[in-house]
Amino acid sequence: MAALAMIAAAGVAGTASAQPARHDGWPAGYHQDIRRDDHARIRHILRSHDMRMIGTPRLVRGDRYTVRVQDRHGRTRMVQVNAHNGRVIRL
Repeated sequence: MAALAMIAAAGVAGTASAQPARHDGWPAGYHQDIRRDDHARIRHILRSHDMRMIGTPRLVRGDRYTVRVQDRHGRTRMVQVNAHNGRVIRL
């Protein structure tokens, strides 16, 4: 019985470990779900719509990301960007 308790405690301790450090050149806290080639593509799509990306895109589903943007007048809003076909949906 004590052996089962030790095994269970070791299993819980193994899952409670901290996130490993990132050594791939991307900042810590960068959203894990975004694909690296999509980040530049989203920024390019938003620049063509006279918008500036603020913060990090968040993956919604498939190729669609939610992004906080600032337009040319300085207004801040949330939009959804489809990284596959370039569509921008204002929320």
